[in-house]
Amino acid sequence: LVVAFELTEAVPPPAGGNRKAMWSQRLVVVAPIGYEFAEECRVETRKDGVFGNIQQWPEDEGLEPWPDTAEILQCTGAGRRATIDCEVMGEVTNGFRNGTEYAFRIDVEANP
Repeated sequence: LVVAFELTEAVPPPAGGNRKAMWSQRLVVVAPIGYEFAEECRVETRKDGVFGNIQQWPEDEGLEPWPDTAEILQCTGAGRRATIDCEVMGEVTNGFRNGTEYAFRIDVEANP
């Protein structure tokens, strides 16, 4: 399942205002009824893997690849809900930016 999202607000810097730190972010995906995520779900964020290969990336759709500074720590599924925890390192501006649409693939265990 390919998911695209856009932040509507800027990601705040970590506590203490250190703009060159590492901080955690959580993304929750709720799929339509009938979809189910595995308890240990798998997430693909590389541009050459989200749509199967680099040639299938929709360049004209305005999607940005997942930031290199963001690393998936774990993905936990429970029914049609998946929680993705990631860590972002470096400057705050090197992570997710508001107004930018990102895409990733998440494996599903069942779909309607």
